[in-house]
Amino acid sequence: MSLFPAYSTPASNSSEGASVPAKPSDLSWLTNQSYIAFPVTEPAESDSDSDHSHANEQSKIPRRKTKKKGKKHKKRRHRSSSDVEADKKKTTQQPVHVSEHEYYTDLEGLKIYLTVETLHKPACPRYRLGPYRFHFRTNNNKIEQKQRYFKYHRNIKELEHRAAVSLEKEFELEKAARVDDSVEKWVEYFRYKADHPTHIDSYQNNKAELTILEKAMRQHPDSNELLTLWLEQIVKVFPTDEVLEMIERLISKDNTNVLLWDALIANKQGAMAQCIAPNVLRLYEKSIRSLFLAKRSDEVMLKFFKKCSLFCRQSGLWEQFFGLVQLAVGLNVSTDFANGKQLFVSPEHYTQLIEYEELILKSGLPMNEIWLRIEKLRGAFHFLPFGGTKMCSDPQRMVLQEDIVGFVYPLINREYSFDLVILILKLMKYPFESNAFERCNFFKPETYEADHSEQLLPLFLEINRSKKYDLAVLSLIKELNTPPSFINTNLAFESYLDLMRELIVATSEHFTDEKHVILLLLYLRLERILVVFDKISGPLADQRKKSCRSRVKNLLKNSKYPNNLRFYIEYGLIEYEMEGFGDSCMKIFNISVQVFSSQYDDTSDDDLYALILSVTDILIKEKKKAQAIYLLTTLALNPKQICFDENFEPPKDPVKLLALQKLNERATRLLSSDDQAEFLLLEQYFAVNPLINTMKAYIYYLALVKSKTETTRKLEGFLFHFNNSTNQRHLFIREQLYEIYLKILTFRFDEYSNNCLLQAVDRILHEFPENAAAIRFCAFSESFSWFQIRTILGKYLTIRSVLLLTVAGRIRSSYYIHDSSLGQPSKEGETTYKRRLLNLLKHSVRRESSLRQNALLWRLYLRELFDQPSFNQSIATVGQDNVLEQCRKTLYLALEACPWNKALYLDGAFFAPQELSHLLDLLMEKQLRIHAIPEELEILRNE
Repeated sequence: MSLFPAYSTPASNSSEGASVPAKPSDLSWLTNQSYIAFPVTEPAESDSDSDHSHANEQSKIPRRKTKKKGKKHKKRRHRSSSDVEADKKKTTQQPVHVSEHEYYTDLEGLKIYLTVETLHKPACPRYRLGPYRFHFRTNNNKIEQKQRYFKYHRNIKELEHRAAVSLEKEFELEKAARVDDSVEKWVEYFRYKADHPTHIDSYQNNKAELTILEKAMRQHPDSNELLTLWLEQIVKVFPTDEVLEMIERLISKDNTNVLLWDALIANKQGAMAQCIAPNVLRLYEKSIRSLFLAKRSDEVMLKFFKKCSLFCRQSGLWEQFFGLVQLAVGLNVSTDFANGKQLFVSPEHYTQLIEYEELILKSGLPMNEIWLRIEKLRGAFHFLPFGGTKMCSDPQRMVLQEDIVGFVYPLINREYSFDLVILILKLMKYPFESNAFERCNFFKPETYEADHSEQLLPLFLEINRSKKYDLAVLSLIKELNTPPSFINTNLAFESYLDLMRELIVATSEHFTDEKHVILLLLYLRLERILVVFDKISGPLADQRKKSCRSRVKNLLKNSKYPNNLRFYIEYGLIEYEMEGFGDSCMKIFNISVQVFSSQYDDTSDDDLYALILSVTDILIKEKKKAQAIYLLTTLALNPKQICFDENFEPPKDPVKLLALQKLNERATRLLSSDDQAEFLLLEQYFAVNPLINTMKAYIYYLALVKSKTETTRKLEGFLFHFNNSTNQRHLFIREQLYEIYLKILTFRFDEYSNNCLLQAVDRILHEFPENAAAIRFCAFSESFSWFQIRTILGKYLTIRSVLLLTVAGRIRSSYYIHDSSLGQPSKEGETTYKRRLLNLLKHSVRRESSLRQNALLWRLYLRELFDQPSFNQSIATVGQDNVLEQCRKTLYLALEACPWNKALYLDGAFFAPQELSHLLDLLMEKQLRIHAIPEELEILRNE
């Protein structure tokens, strides 16, 4: 007998027409308390017989053809309530075979179980189309639903029409490119194809674009523009090993092509599987040697010297870096550099280093923290090659001449020696006030070049800055700073700072005239930056002030031009940063003006204009506009009578108009006699420009005594005069004029609306996206909302703008903590800006971003990710990875983008400590510089 009698074979046919299942022998389960019998009465025998015969008759009737599913579903939906009630009556009338001693078998499928009760029709809302529209019933219900709920089927005809027009346009462009004998048509065809993709898959689109470039290169094999586009496109289509093979085949045919060597090195250096430091250096050596023998171009040599030195610095090979610097200076500046003094060597042991190491080893910290601290400590001390004659305990500190001789070659033209010195200072992280000189020749920066936080230090040179943001900028600089550096956030910064000071002074002795003055001015500006840096950190000690003054005085005494007025401008500004606007600062300016007046010459008053404009900036900052007007009036009418005494008689209106006329005549005269040179020498970017100083004095005076409308109109006239975007000189002057405009906006801020300010910043950044003054003005402006700042700076996203946006976001998030008058809770506001900064940094380092290979942004992104434990409840969703897992994933993305940058590995040891062993394996595999090994530290700690 089966457990389910409905599926068992009946023993015999009963006379009643229905098989009665056998009763079980044991009915004890019926006495269980959990069993509840159905209170239904046993039906009559006659009813059962009639029902059974009726079921047999129904089974003989042939089945009807089934209707379509859609119509059947529609019929069910509109089933009336009366039919449902009729089915209910049928179910109550039909008997159910249920008994305490029998099994129940459901032999009939009722339609009531296949329907759902719906509301009556008036309860359903009707969608009205309006009185002027007509609704026609159509049979295309499925098409209407697809067009409503799926975007892909909305405008099928329009999409087909666009595709046909695109194909027709492509055919016309290809035909025009084949007929025309110019590269521009092929480039236009390529751009159109890139802007109008035909495939959903990006790989297919990239492959189609590469095909266009290959056709164009067969017609124009010598085009550098097409070759550049082809080198950028093959990376998107082929894997790295195939890309390297393709480029090497082309180099074997032409080993003098700079673009091919550059692309080969970039792909070798930027690939995780290919980037091994000795292999990359051998490739640099091979390329430099081939290009020197073939081209003998100083600009090409300096460009590859910069790339090679930068790779050594970022991979931690500081000994090789300074070995290259020493060899380059000795070959191209002077063989007797620094009077034979060994600047670029260091001893083997430092007593201070050994003491600090012992403290760290005895601290009881975990091994990853011990390794990280000792690695940074040794890197801060041991950045110069070992200078002894015996063997060194660390063989990597020994740099032999034959190891680096293949990377440096003598310059053909010795005029480039000054360019080499500026390049070396830039590689040593010197904070230049203006980046305008980077637009010329080999100084054009790479994406991965600005990987140090010292690039934010020139913000402290601006006199008109708002000092309440200095502390936030300083904290970001300290947070991202890595040793070795001249900033006092790391130990042993004194040796690096002394090296930089001695290098600047020693190189200036081998130059004369303008170049000598420029290098010493760079020295003084570095001193001013360090004074501001120390002053923000805390009160300056008297000993610190005294040592700074003695260094400046000794520099001026030993200079070839001790009476140069620009030296005293910097000296006075240093004193202003140390003591503020007082007698000591004004005394320096008074003495310098008196010395200049005794030697006054009408043809050489450009330095005097520079001095008065610097003092004017200070006076405007101190809200002494009347004294600023008096100084500019005296400068225009009688320069010999200039004095900085506060007891002055304010000039009257006729005198002001006369001074304004004099300044206008001077500016007009210089504009008419201005030479239209297209190129600027490097020293002209740092020297005093008489035309710019005159225009600045005239616009300042106009802004102080006239309305903003006249000032803006005159400034627009100057900008219109220098409107050639291909002329380097015009670009340099335009950028200076825009910075003057920003200063006017600063001290006449209340007279301009927000829209006017946003338009001005947008206009400046459109032409000069790297301009620090415009980025700072926009990021730190409290009259702009975060959305406005993010929109303006997001259009022209650069490394500096991302850093300053991060500072601005942190400052604004702190407002929610300290300001209790806000309606929003402090925690919520802080979380909001944390999320905004994470989105900003994630957008900056996305895969298609031009800033992806910048290690500084990745390091900042890691810090922002790690600094969110208290925000997990609001930021992280359910099931999302924890903070350490997010940092681990981001770290490996960063290493994939910048596999040669050692700073990322050091940050990974802190923000993803669980990956320390893997990071050490990667450092060994890439053969990057490692000063300490965990096994060695374990032995030292046990001892």
